[in-house]
Amino acid sequence: MKIDLTKQARTALAGRHEPEGIRVLASLYWSVLLVLSFFIVMAVLIYGILGLLRILHDLNGTENLSTPPSSGLNRTELKEVLEGFENRAAQFEFLKTTRGASVPDPSR
Repeated sequence: MKIDLTKQARTALAGRHEPEGIRVLASLYWSVLLVLSFFIVMAVLIYGILGLLRILHDLNGTENLSTPPSSGLNRTELKEVLEGFENRAAQFEFLKTTRGASVPDPSR
């Protein structure tokens, strides 16, 4: 017994107002959803596995340890950063002690 899906789909679309046609269209719709979800899940799994393998490959890479690593900060940059933090703290304390113009409460 050969089942012709395109023929069934055409007859179901032609008689979509009949319950038999609706049942065929619903089963066709359900089959398409299942196949699409299967391919989406497989694509996500393959993408995740490839990402994991890429990370593991990068972890196993050899590093050049013959030269020492460069320092991230020098003393002058560090002093500038610390002075910036001190200036921000002083500005915060100044703004905390001085009251600006009184702002009325908008909820009242």
